[in-house]
Amino acid sequence: MGRPPPLPELVRYCHPDKILSATRLPGTLTEDAIAALYGTDAATYRSLRADLAAAAASPPVAGSPFAPGSTILALGDSITDDLGSWAEILRHALPEVTIINAGLSGDTTTGAIARLSRLDVGRPTWALVLLGTNDARCHGGASMLVSHAETRRNLRILDGALRRRCRHVRWLTPPPIFAPVDADPDLHWEPADIAAKAQLVRALDPGAIDLWPGFTADHLCADGLHPSPAGQRFIAERLLAEEVSHELVELDEP
Repeated sequence: MGRPPPLPELVRYCHPDKILSATRLPGTLTEDAIAALYGTDAATYRSLRADLAAAAASPPVAGSPFAPGSTILALGDSITDDLGSWAEILRHALPEVTIINAGLSGDTTTGAIARLSRLDVGRPTWALVLLGTNDARCHGGASMLVSHAETRRNLRILDGALRRRCRHVRWLTPPPIFAPVDADPDLHWEPADIAAKAQLVRALDPGAIDLWPGFTADHLCADGLHPSPAGQRFIAERLLAEEVSHELVELDEP
């Protein structure tokens, strides 16, 4: 086992309150309890969160295809759960739109299916979904965590479930990586596997927001896997620039 990530990285990507809410355990974690889990105090925890929120808010991104009063469910993994993620940038850019950040670090398409029924989010106007990176994750010398065939099946299940709950559904491809990533001795990602997952998303949703054109290695953090602040802003800007309203799917009448 390697050393734990530094505190700012933990606060950015790992959210114990979300992990608890994804289970059936009762209760909520207080700010003091969350800070203690990080091994710090509440004031330091608040300061780190405030810094990440400020980074997500500045510089502002412009434009919106979303009507005021809309509710957006952002479903994904750490790329979405990130406190400086594209979903958090949208939160600041679209004050008249409600953003529900349902990203969960480490999530796969399989995990998203399992927790979707436990998300108490009502009937959002939109679901914006960015999943697939962790499906390509390899543990030790084993094959991918979720095979391409299973990812294809899971995408269809998720798409159907979301279209029953949300007025509109739009998928985003997982962004590329540009070299093999070894997060620690046990975790590994291959660029070709991420590319295959992105292609499965394109096949599912011909109108998917494709994050590959224009995305470069400069849009990734030093780990070569997670989008940097510039990469997250790239995702948000691509999303806001898209005409996301085409090929809408209406909810079935009750």
